[in-house]
Amino acid sequence: MPPPPEAISLGFFRAFTLAETLITLAIIGVVAALTMPSLIAHYKEKQTIVALKKAFSQLNQAVQLSQVETPGDYSADNIVKYLKSAKKCTDKDKSCTLMTYKYLNGRIQDNWGAKDHWSVNYAQLADGTIIRFSVSSPSCKIIRGTSEALKHFCGEISVDVNGNKEPNVMGKDVFYFNLTTYGLIPFGTKDETEYPFANCDSSVSASSGLGCAAWVLYNENMDYLRCRDKLAWDGKRQCK
Repeated sequence: MPPPPEAISLGFFRAFTLAETLITLAIIGVVAALTMPSLIAHYKEKQTIVALKKAFSQLNQAVQLSQVETPGDYSADNIVKYLKSAKKCTDKDKSCTLMTYKYLNGRIQDNWGAKDHWSVNYAQLADGTIIRFSVSSPSCKIIRGTSEALKHFCGEISVDVNGNKEPNVMGKDVFYFNLTTYGLIPFGTKDETEYPFANCDSSVSASSGLGCAAWVLYNENMDYLRCRDKLAWDGKRQCK
C-alpha cells in the first residue's frame, strides 16, 4: 500500500530493515577485506621507494664530497664522516643487526648481517637505515658494465632501508649500489652486466633480488614482485 500523500510531501519513506542494513554492512566488509591488503602493500612499497631515494641521495652526496677532500679514498671511514648523524658500527656489532637476510627467492644470504664473513664495514643512519660498505677494488679497475662509470668499479654499498625490521630481503628492503669513481650506480641498470635487472627475478637462484635497485629508483615501482609478464628496460615498465 503506497504512503499517504502527506507522508510523501513531508519526505517520509520506508526505512531499511535490520536485515538489509546487515547485508549492506557485510558487503562493505567483504570489499574492504579484498582491497585492504593490496592498499597496505602499495603503501609500504611507496614508503620503501621514498626511503631508497633518500638513502641513495645521501650516500651519493657523501661519496662525492669524500672525493673532493681525499681523492681515491673509497673507504667506509672516509665516506661515513660525510653522512649526517651516521654511526659506524663496532666489531662487536658490525652488522647493527642480528637478523637473518635472504635473497628474493628465500635462500639465506650469508654475507649480509650478523653472519657476514667478508671484510666489510657497517654504519647506521639516524633514521635506522643500515649501510654495508665493501671496497673490493681500491684501484677501481674492475668492469661491471658497458657504461664508462661501470668500467671503474671500486666496490659496493648496500642498504637496508628500514634497519633491522623485517622482511630483510634483497629487492624488498635491501638494495645494492656500485661504488665507482663517478659516484654510486644502482645495481640493475640497463648498462649493468654483473648484476643486471634479470637478477631481480625471484626465479634466479644465484643472486635473486640483487638487480632491483635501479628499477625502483628510476621507475618508482616494485612491480617485479607481482608481475607475471616479464618487465624490461626496453619493454614493460609496470604491471597493468
